[in-house]
Amino acid sequence: MRPPVNPDTDQAITDCFRILAHPERRTLLRQLQTSPATSVPVAKLVTELSHQHDIDQEIGRISLEQIHLPRLAAADVITHDSEAQIVQYQPDPLVEALLDCVSSTVEQAER
Repeated sequence: MRPPVNPDTDQAITDCFRILAHPERRTLLRQLQTSPATSVPVAKLVTELSHQHDIDQEIGRISLEQIHLPRLAAADVITHDSEAQIVQYQPDPLVEALLDCVSSTVEQAER
């Protein structure tokens, strides 16, 4: 019989899955993870999001600013300076581990 999961750990995993549930957020996190710059302009994120998901840039900007960035910031995975229009990634080991797992699974499924 397996020992019970710590409720805090269980909630953290659930929160991470919510963050990673949307493909656009996974794209954003990957871009922020791999960026050599510590601060990434929102415009650059919009361009990448629009390109990778084949969506209009204005729609991408709206979804980024009104949905995805607030959710990532609320989860303490990013900081977003709306005045300077920059985003900074805040590494989280659990988010990164689950993102790697999800990315590997998606890649294998697409082969």
